Amino acid sequence: MKNIYTLFLIILIAASCTDKNDDAQYVVDQARLAAGSDKLDMAQVEFEFRDREYGVKRKNGEYEMVRLFKDSLDMIRDQVTNDGFQREVNGTVIEVADSMAFKYTNSINSVIYFALLPYNLNDAAVIKTHLGSETLKDKDYYKIKVTFKQE
Repeated sequence: MKNIYTLFLIILIAASCTDKNDDAQYVVDQARLAAGSDKLDMAQVEFEFRDREYGVKRKNGEYEMVRLFKDSLDMIRDQVTNDGFQREVNGTVIEVADSMAFKYTNSINSVIYFALLPYNLNDAAVIKTHLGSETLKDKDYYKIKVTFKQE
C-alpha cells in the first residue's frame, strides 16, 4: 500500500509571484496569510454545502465541527470535538456504531478542511512540493502539489 495519498493538485496565489521563491512552504505561508487563515485559530465559521449546514469553532486547540441536515423525517445534528463524535436525532443523542462514527467524522472533516483551504496546509500530514509557476491571463501563479501522509 502507498505511504502517501495524493488527493489533489492545487494552484496557490502567493502575495506576489515576482520574487520567484521556489520554496513550497513559503508559498503556502503567503497564501495562508493572504486568505486570512491566521484569524481562523480563534474563529467560528458557518456555511452551507449540498443542502447541509456546517460550522466549526476553534479556540486554544479545542475544536467543534457540526453538520446539520434534515433527512426525510428527522433533523440530524452531527458533532465532532476533541473528545470524539456524537449524533443527535431530533435533539436526542443516539448510539452510532464506531465504523459509522468514523465515516461521519471523516465526511465532516473533509468538507470543512477543503472549505477552509489553505488554513490546514501546515498540518503535519501535509506534504508540499513546488512545481514551478504558471501564467494564466498574464498573471503568474505558483503551482504547489499537495499530498498527505497516510496516517
